Amino acid sequence: MLRYLRNLFLTFKNFFKKAQADNKSEALLGFDKKLVYSLSKSKIPTLKQLKYINKYLSKREALLIKFSILFILFSASFLGFRFYFTHLELTPVRGGEYIEGLIGSPKHINPLYASINDVDSDIASLVFSSLYKPDGLGGVEEDLVDSLEVSEDGKEYVIQIRQGVKWHDAKDLNVDDVIFTMETIIDSAFQSPLRSSLTGVEIEKIDEYKLKLILAQPYAAFKDLLTFGIMPAHLWEQLPADSYLLTELNLKPIGSGPYKFKRFLKENSQGKIISVELELNEEYYREQPYIEEITFKFYPNFEELLLALNENLIDAISYLPWEMKDQIATQNSINFHSLNLGQILTLSFNLKGSDFLEKKSTRQALLYAIDKNEIVEDVFGLSARTIDSPILPESFAYKNDLEQYTLNKDKVLELLNEDDWSVATITADDLIEEEDDDKTLEKEVGEGLWLVKEDEDNKKEYFVIRIAVVDSEKDLLVANKIASYWEEVGIRTIVEKHSIKEINSEIIRDRNYEALLFSQAQGYDPDVYAFWHSSQAVTGGLNLSNYANSEVDKLLGEARQTLDESERQKKYFEFQNIITDEVPAIFIGSPKYLYLQKKSIKNYNVTSIQVPSDRFSNISSWYINTGKKIIW
Repeated sequence: MLRYLRNLFLTFKNFFKKAQADNKSEALLGFDKKLVYSLSKSKIPTLKQLKYINKYLSKREALLIKFSILFILFSASFLGFRFYFTHLELTPVRGGEYIEGLIGSPKHINPLYASINDVDSDIASLVFSSLYKPDGLGGVEEDLVDSLEVSEDGKEYVIQIRQGVKWHDAKDLNVDDVIFTMETIIDSAFQSPLRSSLTGVEIEKIDEYKLKLILAQPYAAFKDLLTFGIMPAHLWEQLPADSYLLTELNLKPIGSGPYKFKRFLKENSQGKIISVELELNEEYYREQPYIEEITFKFYPNFEELLLALNENLIDAISYLPWEMKDQIATQNSINFHSLNLGQILTLSFNLKGSDFLEKKSTRQALLYAIDKNEIVEDVFGLSARTIDSPILPESFAYKNDLEQYTLNKDKVLELLNEDDWSVATITADDLIEEEDDDKTLEKEVGEGLWLVKEDEDNKKEYFVIRIAVVDSEKDLLVANKIASYWEEVGIRTIVEKHSIKEINSEIIRDRNYEALLFSQAQGYDPDVYAFWHSSQAVTGGLNLSNYANSEVDKLLGEARQTLDESERQKKYFEFQNIITDEVPAIFIGSPKYLYLQKKSIKNYNVTSIQVPSDRFSNISSWYINTGKKIIW
């Protein structure tokens, strides 16, 4: 018991001693802190103090701290770079000059006549505004038009134009300018090539920014006719018609488009214009372009144009033949824009020019006998695409599941045998023994394996067909390749070349051909009434096959009058099915337009054009200079 009390006493004694010692330690620690704080008010060590840290840390602790610091720096750098690449983007900024080379020179930068000359049309498309403009995809979109109302019968168009639009001389543009331009186009005294597109249109002014256009008949593609530039009435209306081609406004145009005329430079020796400079229209009513200045430089031929590009004197070439592409010295620095051009190279059968061609099975056999893909690839390479329809693929009305006629010689002979054609061997002796006075066999057929049949009088008739073609290298190559295919199955084919003047004035006008290889331009709209309606199978008409089909006439007539796009599409689909089945023509290919730009010119996205000036459709989106901005 005494031992227990003694141990308890000692425990309490030691406890009180330890408590006194702890209090002394805390007092000393508090004194030490006060001493340290009196020397440095900051609780964070300074760089001068940190250099002594290794004296207080073990090697393991120092290594761990260094590794931690390196890891933090690496992580911060990684996050910084990641933020830069994911949150900073290049963005176009205003500035820069664009220089394009062209063949030719300006004459009349005037909407009335600009379509005659590609150079005039190119410049006019940037200087002048229009009611509608090309959209770069094969169609049109609103330009000066703010709103449009079309009557139920499709004959009346009420157009509201944008307000606040300024001419380049700071005057206001209103509906009077639109009416003046249209009336001038219609007036025969001015001899505008656009006149036929507006003939018969009545024009009424409603107010300063609204007008009504009245058509004799509804026409779904009417908007496509309103892509001409609008002229400033206050500058042109006082000029007589015979002065329109002489005024200096033709070379110093004033419009309301995205760019305005700045100046032109002439060659001292001959006074020939060698360049035209345009500057940004700061008052432009639509999206402001990024590029501030555009210069067009003019050259007499492609050789000098290529030299200018290779010597970095220009940034672009308006058009270059595909066969000259390899002459560009710095291929890697150039963007080669291959644009779909609204033309179709067609072999039209004159259904009234040959008894053979009147039969559908014969025309189908002629199509089965050729390989269009091979023809287009061999003759044009990348400069054209194969076409299977009278409507271009970029149109809403194009039917992409049409029946395909691929090369099939067995099918050819099967179809021709149904019409009693058979292959016969013509020898030299047959030519000598020919009794006809005109020696037709010798002159037109010759030796070989040819298709022949006998008529009711047991007279032999040979399958001979003539192809009329424009005297141009590519078209002649296509015609000769078609002839080669046909002769492989026994169809004697004669290619007859003509100048473009002869083709237009004699061959087409008089329908003096059995088959005609010829290119026809398509519009922004899929309306092909002019090419396939029977009313156009006349002198001066464009129905080159002399094709007549009452169902096709009905479809085309209704399709061009209804404004319902889905209904139009159905009718054009049915039309294409009929044409594909009856083969009044063979659609060969459509050319590609080669437009060159240096890669410093960014954001070009036009894909389809009808005329060369359409390549500027999205010029407001082009840019040269870039900046950076943070995105979150």
